[in-house]
Parts: sequence; structure tokens; C-alpha cells
Amino acid sequence: MDSEVGNIIEHEWSCTGLNDNQFIYVHDCIADGDSEKTAQTLSMLNSDGCQVDEYLMETPVYNKKSPHTVTRRTFMFKFPSETIVRHRCLISICDTDVKEGTCAGALTSNEKGDTAQPTACLQEFPDAKKTLVPSELPNYVAPTLRPGWHATFGVEARRINVFQQDDLTGVKESNQRRFCSSFY
Repeated sequence: MDSEVGNIIEHEWSCTGLNDNQFIYVHDCIADGDSEKTAQTLSMLNSDGCQVDEYLMETPVYNKKSPHTVTRRTFMFKFPSETIVRHRCLISICDTDVKEGTCAGALTSNEKGDTAQPTACLQEFPDAKKTLVPSELPNYVAPTLRPGWHATFGVEARRINVFQQDDLTGVKESNQRRFCSSFY
């Protein structure tokens, strides 16, 4: 998949085969490059599923009519020394008919009841740490099951080749440092 810096891309997480009493919950999303050259791993959603930086990804809004699919639009960005960006997230599945555990109150509905957002995101939080080091990353291959949840697993989006638009020559590969060189 190819994209240009600044294009709007849509992330979609979807699970099939779930029953009507289950919903998916997206959390621990990161973006990084596809090689060892990338020194930064950017946190997009924290462990509660809340946005870390509204310009990277806003907190997902959950559609109550489609609890097995979550979408969120973001702007494409790139790392200075990379042309490929990958996105990884953890997905947890909640059984709403199980009253014990933490997932029963994970989402809070809006006034109309047609959408919801993570309950933890309704509180005011200080700015979260945006750049992660490998020791802080969750295990995306064999993640820890969240207490009170049915399952937790890691997903990775298709790697995106990111290009910069050049006014003179059209689309070209770029490693200029002005994209995501610092988020402090």
C-alpha cells in the first residue's frame, strides 16, 4: 500500500465470528518503521485505548450498532529515516454478559446511545509519553490477557510506503527530517 504524507488513511479493526454479547476494544497502538534504523516508536493509543496525541490518532469512537468493527481516520506521516510505516495494536474482546472484571464498564455511551468511547478517556489526563523504547512496548505476538476480558491479541496493519509530494517532480521518496523528527 502506498500513501503520501498528509493523506487521510482509515484504520479499521474488525473481528468476525463473535456473538452479539461481545465487542472489540482497541488499545496499545503504536507506529514505527520497518527496519532497525528507526529509533522512535510512537504511541498512538495508550493501554486504556485513549489518544496519546490527537494529531497522530484520536480516541476511537465505538459504533454500538457495529460492535465488532472499530474505525478511525488519521493523517499519514513518516519517520525521517524511513519510507515504510507500520501500525500495530492490541485488540481485546469483551463478553458483555459477564458482569465481573473490568470490561463490563469499559465503554460509556453518548446521550443518544448510538456511539460510545472508552470510559477511561472521559477523565482529564496529563500529556502521555509519546515516544516509547523497546522495553516499554507490549508483546504483540503473545500479549497478556487483560483481567476480565475474553481474549487479547496483537494485530499489525499492512506496511505503508510513505512518500512526500514534490511540487516539481510529483511523488518521490523522501527521508527529510521534517516529519516526526520530534514530538516533545
